[in-house]
Amino acid sequence: MDNFKSELIGDLKPEDMRRSFEELLMQARDIRQQLGEQKDLLERYLSCLLESASNAFADTASVEGVETAQMLGFLCTDIVSGRGRHKKHPFYQNAKSYIESHPIGGEDAYIKSALYTIALTHDYLEAEANRFLHRQEQKLESALAHIDLNQLYRQICDVIGDEAGMNNLDWLFRERFLIITSLGGFLQGMAGSLMSELTRKDRETSKQVFQLLLDDA
Repeated sequence: MDNFKSELIGDLKPEDMRRSFEELLMQARDIRQQLGEQKDLLERYLSCLLESASNAFADTASVEGVETAQMLGFLCTDIVSGRGRHKKHPFYQNAKSYIESHPIGGEDAYIKSALYTIALTHDYLEAEANRFLHRQEQKLESALAHIDLNQLYRQICDVIGDEAGMNNLDWLFRERFLIITSLGGFLQGMAGSLMSELTRKDRETSKQVFQLLLDDA
């Protein structure tokens, strides 16, 4: 249980965060001093790193993941009920074909929707995660439209004659600021929605949906 708590909540180690930030500043100062009159190269590089990482918005990505996963539930509910309000959604036909070829009897529409949502989750996740990645890449390309980050990196290494410092700078930046990736946030949001579907209760039997899945095994 202690391990579960740690994995679920996480361990707070503020001393590590403080250390990585202070070491990041120290490394940046050292590289900046070595660059001399070309110190603007490092300043542009750091500005680019900070702005692009901020634009990734891992926290809002989690919300987007939840909303994206909820849409699958809406699709399944609409198809089960015959409403068809989301026919224009890219995954609608996939969901409709699956539901029509896998009839479920003996359950109310509420539970049928949950069962179909769970069954389709991973096909849907793959499609939507790829779309999310494409949007994130476009956002990043837009943010870096006027800056070649790799070229800046190479210029700095050429001037100081060593790549070790820049490697360490990048590692410290990731350690301090990229605690969770935007894709990780998106997938966690989708995972949270799946857990909600699994814990829905059948109003007749009071069983949760995951119990119904285990009974069918």
